[in-house]
Amino acid sequence: MQWYILSKAIQHVPSNTVGSTNVELSTAGRGYVGYGRDNAVFSEPPKHSSFHPNPGVTVHVSVNVTAAADGVQAQLCVVCYGSDSSEPIKFWSDMGTPALELKVPENTSAVSVVLLIKGQGELTIAEPVIQEGISLPEWSRTLPVESGRKMRLTLYTRCTLPMNNSGLVAASFRDQNNQVLLPSGDLPINPVMGSYFYLSTPDTNTTMDTTVEFTVPVGAVFLSLNGHAWNASNHVTVIGEPEVIRSEDGADGRTLDESLDWLRALEPDLPLIVLYTTAPPVGHPTLSLRPNRLAVEYRKLGIEVIFFPFSSITDHQRLSCEGVVQFNRTELDQVNAVLSTRRGTSNVFICSSFPDIGALTTIDLLRASQWSTMYEVRDEMEDFNRVGYSKWFDSELERQVIKRVDSIVTVSPRLAEKMRLISRETVEPRVVQNAAPPALIERGEELRAETVVRERRRHRIVGYIGHLTDSWFDWDLVISTAVAHPDFQFEIIGHGMPESIELPKNAVYLGPRTHDEFVEISRRWWVGLIPFQETPLTYAVDPNKVYEYLAVGLRTVTAPMGAVASCPSTYIYNGPEEFASVLAKPRSTDAGSGRSVIPEAPGELILGVRK
Repeated sequence: MQWYILSKAIQHVPSNTVGSTNVELSTAGRGYVGYGRDNAVFSEPPKHSSFHPNPGVTVHVSVNVTAAADGVQAQLCVVCYGSDSSEPIKFWSDMGTPALELKVPENTSAVSVVLLIKGQGELTIAEPVIQEGISLPEWSRTLPVESGRKMRLTLYTRCTLPMNNSGLVAASFRDQNNQVLLPSGDLPINPVMGSYFYLSTPDTNTTMDTTVEFTVPVGAVFLSLNGHAWNASNHVTVIGEPEVIRSEDGADGRTLDESLDWLRALEPDLPLIVLYTTAPPVGHPTLSLRPNRLAVEYRKLGIEVIFFPFSSITDHQRLSCEGVVQFNRTELDQVNAVLSTRRGTSNVFICSSFPDIGALTTIDLLRASQWSTMYEVRDEMEDFNRVGYSKWFDSELERQVIKRVDSIVTVSPRLAEKMRLISRETVEPRVVQNAAPPALIERGEELRAETVVRERRRHRIVGYIGHLTDSWFDWDLVISTAVAHPDFQFEIIGHGMPESIELPKNAVYLGPRTHDEFVEISRRWWVGLIPFQETPLTYAVDPNKVYEYLAVGLRTVTAPMGAVASCPSTYIYNGPEEFASVLAKPRSTDAGSGRSVIPEAPGELILGVRK
């Protein structure tokens, strides 16, 4: 679906922004924009519901709205229509904060998501994000625990206002007789509610995670969790179920002070690489990006690695099983105080697609100690920012990073050309494409045999693995193709599945999966898919998944992007009208794009360069 202008006072503004709509109030006034709604008769239900309503379920709805100036604001309204002729029920957000929590009324059959725009100026409006959950005051869980064990608990939430400490969870431990035990000493204690922890709610338009770590009191067999709204003006929705990780041996992990002591004691002549990145922590079971894989490869070579992931870590995660030492970005100053005492070019600082003020100040600090510095460009961060992601990005900070570093590496020729232009041709970026991780290459060896590759031509399943955001994944294309070709079967693996997507019967979402699980699932696929929208954001991408498909002997059907045209067994479609016909090609020919049907020796490829 898309946004429709419902008032004459508002007009479209031409824009190439991906997944967003630009509108403008040319004179001071007000008007409406509706998601999937083509008229402003709000007393009548829309032809198409903005999302599928589940009566009685709490839903968090938010829209990322960016104003070109201060003179215009947006207010979110969700209109719920009953199956009878009764008056529709309207839920409103605060002006300027288009996010709200609502419990879908009983008998609701259709929903309209609408923005009221006031003032004068231009707005960029992203697609709404709809997530079902439970309102914090109504949320509670009882979890089994093991006496004396270390426990790490993560909750996922969304909020209607960006306020810290606006919601908290009370935690109480109980024995086998359901008697409450003394509070945990690892959590703050309130005289009324006992142990508790605040929830992270600093961003309206993002699902936030709160992670706490503590030792279970002796004798405890249950942990009871109860949500509390600490600030009545901010509504917090708990999304999904809590994630619980129990330590196998009850170890306490490594503290910040212990990690800093390790760094101080590190031999001054040993090579050290610091990765400052937008990637998840090293060791995540289903998320592993280029920086994560590089960190593991550096450790295999005997190089010490410090990793700053984008999300926060606990003490339990500081030392990964691969030997990578991890720190939180909030600890950067303390780490830099130690790093600056090391001197020489055998120390390397890599800013990996995260040119923020922390990276810039660290580069200046470490260059004074003769460190080597690098800017690794994995994505078109400027376009991520335009579609509502990477809100931290600032083009001037990126320019300053480019100006200061010793070298620049990009994953695609398009990104290299952009870096060359920004630097006014004073630097020559090196293109180093992505590749599959060695473990996946090894696991997929038998699937790359010619007999297996040819056998796949008998299958009817098209597969995809990767992120699923509708900012770049072309859901309309995949769904319309699945409907038009019921003989095709689609299997989709990954994170970030939009809540509003309704798949046809011949398309199945399998959720996030590990690489080991992917190998087994891919046996029944006859082609791997990269159905990205053709945008400035995706043109610059060098998708990891094309190398993952090659590792397990799959042909690939992809939109044009990066350097995929140079990949073996790869078929490129140019526009939606070619998609279905190109999708059928791997079944009718033994060569893709004029290359061998058997991927070229992927066992010798690691991270885009040959051993």
